[in-house]
Amino acid sequence: MKALLVFALALFSAEVMAAETFPIGVWYEGGVGEFRNNLIPEDPAKAAAMYKRDFADMKAHGVNAAVVPNTQPNHHKVLLDAAQASKVQLIIELDRGGGELGQMVRGETPLTDDAVRKTLDAKLRPVMNHPALWGVQLLDEPPAPSFERYSQVMDALKSYAPRLQPFSCLIGSGAIESFLNTAKQGVVAFDAYPLGPGTPVGDSKPMLGYDQGAQQAAQAASKTDTPVWAVIQAHSWGDGLRVPTPAELRCMTYLALANGCKGIWWFLYQTECDAKGNVEMQGLVDKEFKETALWREAGQLAKEIKKLSPVLLDLTPTEGKLTSNGVAHLLKDSKGELYVAVVNPNTSTKLEISVRVTDMPPGHKTWVKRLRVGKIHLTAHDPASGTVSWTDTLAPGDGAFYAIKPI
Repeated sequence: MKALLVFALALFSAEVMAAETFPIGVWYEGGVGEFRNNLIPEDPAKAAAMYKRDFADMKAHGVNAAVVPNTQPNHHKVLLDAAQASKVQLIIELDRGGGELGQMVRGETPLTDDAVRKTLDAKLRPVMNHPALWGVQLLDEPPAPSFERYSQVMDALKSYAPRLQPFSCLIGSGAIESFLNTAKQGVVAFDAYPLGPGTPVGDSKPMLGYDQGAQQAAQAASKTDTPVWAVIQAHSWGDGLRVPTPAELRCMTYLALANGCKGIWWFLYQTECDAKGNVEMQGLVDKEFKETALWREAGQLAKEIKKLSPVLLDLTPTEGKLTSNGVAHLLKDSKGELYVAVVNPNTSTKLEISVRVTDMPPGHKTWVKRLRVGKIHLTAHDPASGTVSWTDTLAPGDGAFYAIKPI
């Protein structure tokens, strides 16, 4: 009876997370010992204290979910127990690089039903009903030639553990349609890291490029009615990427939301160093696990997203006649009511925005409400032609959602 109750609670936890909660998440590197320059202790008992500290910190910053790659099986339980204590839901890999499942997806080892089941029996079954376990990452950034094998492993996982979310994050948005045509996954995630070391602070071009990628992702996923999750740059990486400013993190986050993304994930939580202690990848916390300005900004964004989440979960991009001097997208809710999302792509200068929507139903009087703020002034409203327009001010990189309501 007790086992049935534990399973029921685990099933309820996963269903509630998927159906009612907007994922606000981070990537959390799970590699232990020398594999990751002792970022996490090899001994699970010693690592448990680190996990408890880190998940409590995530919860304090409004994070409710994390993807944990590369975790060794003997760390799964202490990792999940720590996450459960802070009510953070996890998507984990079953071993380094996806383990045997990842090898099968990559085509490095034979893919058979028996091989998949043996792996799941050994590495998933001991924790498959843990209430903090939301899903399993089969392989990070699978290349297109592996999509068919990925689909086979995904189907096997869904049959073995129906409540768990099979998961993978794709590189950019270009392969989403092909991926979803092959693998009928419950969600699709894409990463996009536009800020290189030479990108000037305040340059709008990377932000505009990010918006185009997010729009492409939304359009591709809409063909199969699949929710999209955005994995957003919050890190540096050697000579290839630089750390975003808080305004840049805000801008990319609001651009993803403006395109209807149903989950926001920031990569990466930890700062990773080489064996000599030199930073190789700067994350949201510094190498001493202290809060940075970027982590404070993420916490503020998490508060805003949580307040907006009931609306965000109900919005889908739609077509319409919309003009603005900011990056603007038209969305609608399940009742057919219109919303406008506007983002300032300049991350160093505020923007006096103007917005004009010209295909409102004729004859209706209308007012506009900025979510989290309240009603705003309409600069022009012509019920006869169905035109409504307004102005507002957005801080550098900031975004806003406006509900257009008939009176």
